[in-house]
Amino acid sequence: MFVCIYQQRKWFYYIMLVIINNVNLISSDADKCGDLPNPAHTKPLRDQSPPFEVGTKLTFDCKIGYVDSGIKSTAECILENNNAVWDIQTKCIGVTCGYPGDIENGQRIGDIFRFPENITYICNPGYKIRGRAMSYCGTDGQWTDPTPKCIIKSCPNPQSPVNGHAAFTVTTYKSEVHYTCRKGFILSGPSKRQCQENEQWDGSEPTCVEVTCPEPLNIPGGYFISIKRGSAESGKYIDGDIIYYYCNNSAKTVLVRCTNGNWIGNLPECDVDPSFTTVSITTKQTTEKPTDIPGTQDTSMECQNIPKIEHGSYTEERDKSITYKCEKGYRLSGSKTLKCLSGKWNSKAPTCETGLPIGYILGIVFGIVALILIIIGASLYFVKKRKSQSPIKPTKASLSDAVNFEELQKLEKNHRPIPVTVL
Repeated sequence: MFVCIYQQRKWFYYIMLVIINNVNLISSDADKCGDLPNPAHTKPLRDQSPPFEVGTKLTFDCKIGYVDSGIKSTAECILENNNAVWDIQTKCIGVTCGYPGDIENGQRIGDIFRFPENITYICNPGYKIRGRAMSYCGTDGQWTDPTPKCIIKSCPNPQSPVNGHAAFTVTTYKSEVHYTCRKGFILSGPSKRQCQENEQWDGSEPTCVEVTCPEPLNIPGGYFISIKRGSAESGKYIDGDIIYYYCNNSAKTVLVRCTNGNWIGNLPECDVDPSFTTVSITTKQTTEKPTDIPGTQDTSMECQNIPKIEHGSYTEERDKSITYKCEKGYRLSGSKTLKCLSGKWNSKAPTCETGLPIGYILGIVFGIVALILIIIGASLYFVKKRKSQSPIKPTKASLSDAVNFEELQKLEKNHRPIPVTVL
């Protein structure tokens, strides 16, 4: 029985020894730090391996694009609540890029100028970006893209409608174009349009519609004769067409004119003759005043097809005439004013030409020639005057200049004697 108890105690001692050893192992592992730490923005350590004793302090270098803020990033193994843990201090910050600048007619979004942050530029309404809108702060401390620009938006050049004109100065955002029609046509659609944010003109493009008058009325006891500007086959009465009304039994005559789609003038009241009930309607296509119609008014302003000139414009004057003027940089050649006489213009339309008039050119040429002649004449005058004032040069000595035999010998030996003047 004693042996049995001894054996049981032996096994009990073995079990207790194993438990104590395991507890020591567990407690020893709890006093050490495990895996390597990885502070933010730092390079991992490759020459260290766990476990690490409490009190171990590791130093880390910053990744590319980051720099130390004066102190190195560290990780220290400390004991906290009987456990070994890493106390990490990250000191790496992104490199700084310079001030990126602002843009005119736009704004910048983003105020952090460090790696790897970015900024974005946006333009005000009516402007669009030229360049890259977004730029990043690089690892080298430089922005990846230059500062863009905001340029104003623009619409395409508006086209003039047929028989009309589109007037504009610029086609940028918020600018306007105004439409007009030439005489005899009326505008159908908007008279002006504005350039919008989408770089298109608002509204629809207008058209110029020909102004027509209704069919002239027949009058009892009379008839009319129409003078049409356009084609008689068209059957339309356009702006400027004339109707002459006559009474059958009198010389009374009334003229009405198609103006802006309406007949201007009062119809005559004719006496109705029972023996003459036929109404005669005659239509003529002409550009001249009818000379065979008695009692008609003067139609000197009924000249058709006002001549147009290139690089110029015209205005209608109250004295039934047309006055022309040229654009800047051009000069008028020909008659400045045309008058409509008996349905015809009194002269040809002028032209707008470049360069100086022939009169100016001839004047310049004659002026240059006259200046040259004056210079030549003055030069000849001064030369002649200088010759007349110059001293008389001594003439070459001859044998007659010798006064004695001695001087004669010197003269023969090529010696110049002193000339003697005999008074």
